[in-house]
Amino acid sequence: MTYRGNLSLRQIRSTPIGEKDRRLSLGFSPVIFTALMTCFVLGFSLAVVSQEIPVNPVEPALIPESSPAEILSKESEVKTTLSIDPELQDPPTETEGVPTDPDELLRGKVTSFFESEDAVDWVRALTLLGARLERENAPEWINPLLLALLTDKALENPSRTRTILSDELITNSNTGILILTVLLRQEANWPFLEEVERSFRKWALDETVRDRLITEFRVASDVLLIRRLFDVLTVGDPRDVVEAAIDRLRSTEDGSSEVVLKSLNEFMKLDLGREKWVEWWKENNTKPIFEGIVSRTEEAGRSKELATWSRADRHLREAGLPQRYLAWLLESMDVSETISIRSAAIVRSGQFARDLMRAESATSPAERTELLKPALDRLVLILNGDVNASKRSGDFQDLALLCLAALREFSDFESESNLVNVLKFHIARLNPNLRNGARRLAREALETASALRSPVVEDIDAALERFLPGIDEVADEGELRRLVLAARTVGFSPDTVELLFRVAQVSPELDELVLEALVFGQVPQNSISRVLEYYGLLMESRKESNVRSLAINGIGRLGVPEGIPLLVSMVLKETAESVAERNAALAMIGSIGGQGAINGCMEVLSGLPETSELYKLALQQTLSLISADQSLIFAELFVLNESGEFRSWGTDALRSEDLISVLRAKGQPTDLRERDPLKFHRWVRLQAKRFEILVGDLVQRAPNATDEWNPLRQELVDSLSLLGDSPFTDDVQIPASRLLQLARELDGRTVVSEAIVGGTVTRVVDTFTIYLEAASNTGGIEAGNSYFP
Repeated sequence: MTYRGNLSLRQIRSTPIGEKDRRLSLGFSPVIFTALMTCFVLGFSLAVVSQEIPVNPVEPALIPESSPAEILSKESEVKTTLSIDPELQDPPTETEGVPTDPDELLRGKVTSFFESEDAVDWVRALTLLGARLERENAPEWINPLLLALLTDKALENPSRTRTILSDELITNSNTGILILTVLLRQEANWPFLEEVERSFRKWALDETVRDRLITEFRVASDVLLIRRLFDVLTVGDPRDVVEAAIDRLRSTEDGSSEVVLKSLNEFMKLDLGREKWVEWWKENNTKPIFEGIVSRTEEAGRSKELATWSRADRHLREAGLPQRYLAWLLESMDVSETISIRSAAIVRSGQFARDLMRAESATSPAERTELLKPALDRLVLILNGDVNASKRSGDFQDLALLCLAALREFSDFESESNLVNVLKFHIARLNPNLRNGARRLAREALETASALRSPVVEDIDAALERFLPGIDEVADEGELRRLVLAARTVGFSPDTVELLFRVAQVSPELDELVLEALVFGQVPQNSISRVLEYYGLLMESRKESNVRSLAINGIGRLGVPEGIPLLVSMVLKETAESVAERNAALAMIGSIGGQGAINGCMEVLSGLPETSELYKLALQQTLSLISADQSLIFAELFVLNESGEFRSWGTDALRSEDLISVLRAKGQPTDLRERDPLKFHRWVRLQAKRFEILVGDLVQRAPNATDEWNPLRQELVDSLSLLGDSPFTDDVQIPASRLLQLARELDGRTVVSEAIVGGTVTRVVDTFTIYLEAASNTGGIEAGNSYFP
């Protein structure tokens, strides 16, 4: 819109909005028309002057009883008549003391009308002002007069103020725009602000006026005006005012930026900074604005509703009443609730189950199952899609995914038929052609089955079969990886093992994954030999240390003696394997245990030099195995050969604390001979061999040190107490007689030593006589070789 004349508030000429200058065209030229109008004004002024001017120009008696429409009609007739017949106009006359300027006369008349209490006079005044503003050179006092009535004098007569604000002179003219722009800066408690904003909202729908208001918004500096202009300009399509606001944020950093930013955030339902708004507009300036506002408003409403639900949920949860809280969750899962509340209730049900499982002391398994069963049934029902929901809808899939996540906490129900069936259904749908939400749902079902360890082995096998690629087909390695991990957790069938071998051939990455699954999974008993063969092949053919280490670990985890030969060969191949791998293989032999492990360790000791670190490690590991065997079977097997003589490592073994702790007499039951005869025989044989080593070591180290011999004497006394008085007629006769003979020899050596030191020769003779008599009266026990050299 363009302005005519001076654009200031005091000098603007008002024309109807959106129209060009109106001209009275009755067949006269513009010059003649101007002359006629001048004569009319002068004649009207003289007529007014010629009358007696009353003290109060708005006395009710002088106001005609006419409506505003009639007044406008009569004035229009007068103006038309005067413009047509100039002779009807009175010649101008001058009256002393009375203004002769028509505009000043008009000013007085308008002022008197506005001071009246009658609404008709206000309409007359506005009509006169409107008529004057339609002509050239409108006086400067019109706009200040109106502005004063609407500001300083507005509260003197609120009805008059509202009449002025609703008049066409204000609502449909340039003058009104300027005046209302000033009024738009009034305080929020100004009682007429709503009328002002209503006019602006109407103007905001007019394209021409809207452009002017947008320009005013771009250059305005008053923060109150900026905020209210933004509010009224958002009527209709707000794109242009939003763009203007973004431009202001982009180009200015004055105090107005804050109010622009606040207005944008409130209107758009976003919370962004200046730079973020600029970036947001670059990405979204072509998108529907109101759709985004509506969606964000709805989201805010849902958030508020959810916040209220969450507060109630917290209070009920803290009340400590599980039955009541669970009933609240079931009610919140009902189809009549919003998706956000149903989703929150589903999540809470999983958390409730988890907390209940952790507090095992509070409830028994039976009570826990009874309490959680309704929640489980409701989750399965939602997962089945039976609650008035389409399986193809996004809401159903979102709820189903949440249900599957929550069900992972119901570990007491891993074999519940309804749950297992729904898991089987979704896993069975998993195939290479399944896409988007349905595949995601199947994956989550697979994850839930793995977490619960539900019996879905056959379904996983079938899925593996479906995803194995054919010739010239590209494998879906991601899905194969998920299925292998699920099989590893849930368990293997013999078919699973064979399928895993086929998966291992797809790619090296899957090969290693399959190896890990076999190592850490549960291999069926009838598949162990097949898996051992696979491990042996990897150990022979693969050079990667991680693969070989996993194979070694897998053999140990199988825990079968059939795997020990593979481990022994790994330990003894010193030129091919690293020290770490050989140590790992030796450790796995020990983890398998049993007589096979002892035999394997002896094979390792036989094949290694005694000076090697691995030999010492193997010896120590074997002794650890022996110390855990209270039957002494492993000890005798490891220390003595078939002839009852020491093996090459036997003496070192009997010197170790691990074996001594097993053989020590004080550690045996006093009735060992009667309680466990087989163990007693092994103990006697090993103890007799042990004393050989003890005596030999003492003879070399301290033959005459009495204190050094005292522990040996005490151990011998304790051992003899376990032999008892019954004669020995079996294979322990010789070891037992050697222990008795050692006791006599020790006593004799002590007596002789004391006699020699004391110089008593007869006591020496008597001691040997007693010793010979005891040796000849052994009760049929053949005397063994002496322990002393």
